[in-house]
Amino acid sequence: MKSSAIPVFRFDTEKTMAMMHRFMVALGEVSVKKLMKLLYLADKWHLNQYGRLISGDRYFAAPYGPVPSVTLAVLENKNRYVKQAVKIGAVESPADLKRIRDFFVVVEDSISNGANDCPYEGRLSSSDRMAIDHVLDEFGRLNEQQIVDYTHSLGEYKEVCSGGQIKYSSMMDCPTAESEASYRLHICSL
Repeated sequence: MKSSAIPVFRFDTEKTMAMMHRFMVALGEVSVKKLMKLLYLADKWHLNQYGRLISGDRYFAAPYGPVPSVTLAVLENKNRYVKQAVKIGAVESPADLKRIRDFFVVVEDSISNGANDCPYEGRLSSSDRMAIDHVLDEFGRLNEQQIVDYTHSLGEYKEVCSGGQIKYSSMMDCPTAESEASYRLHICSL
């Protein structure tokens, strides 16, 4: 299914924080690159199964694979990109995103939990948790380079190469009837 309409998902700060927390509870301290790939793969899997993203982030093809642009901008403290995300309506406010930076500890290229519990874990649906657990099972044991190599092999990454936005419709592999209907319903509700 390739659609000419490009849906716009709203970035969900709390679900993104819960996703990151769940990955880090399972893996401990992790590289930022690896975490960004795990977020991408969880959103991609969920989009293919249920027709929606978990995080609502926008994904771009970076030199080391797909990255969630808003999440990465927040973690790297790139306010210019955060302001652009607010301007185009992808996020509500920069202050809301500051919670991500305050909750997690980023030192050089590694990220760890700043707290044992995430107050937003309850925001994840059972299908959200299933997607994260699936990605942990499939990719959690890979090292950073292995997961980068894997994401470089994906058709949607090759389609855009480095620097462009990955279309949500390109992230769809072989949509099920249920995920395609949900995806089309989301497009029609915009």
